[in-house]
Amino acid sequence: MISGLVSDQGVALAWERAAVRRRKMEPESLPKPRKRDLRGMIDEYDLQILSALARRIEAARRIGEIKRRQSAPVADPDREKRMLKRREDWAKSLNLPPDFVEELFAVILKHSTRIQAETERKAPLVSSKITEINEMPIE
Repeated sequence: MISGLVSDQGVALAWERAAVRRRKMEPESLPKPRKRDLRGMIDEYDLQILSALARRIEAARRIGEIKRRQSAPVADPDREKRMLKRREDWAKSLNLPPDFVEELFAVILKHSTRIQAETERKAPLVSSKITEINEMPIE
């Protein structure tokens, strides 16, 4: 060994230590998510999906009320076609199976239409009821 240089044993030791550090950094050595962890994530995603559906249903109810006040039909085939086409485009950009997204939104659309139709069949809005009550003769 020349003065000031590292011995062959020192180099070998340094390489071994570096190899240990490299092995610790490899993907195989990183903690892998367990099935339980992944299922917990899925549960959280499902809750987010249901929360979004609840907000969507509330919006559909409100649209149904507006349509009822305007005497507009519940079904809007042109809007439905445009909506389904846009969802298909979103599915492609998110790399989701188009048939899955089509089925999913067919169900969502079916129930949204039903909810709007139920809103249409309900009693008039509260303000209309108050007017009716005020116009009733007092006995």
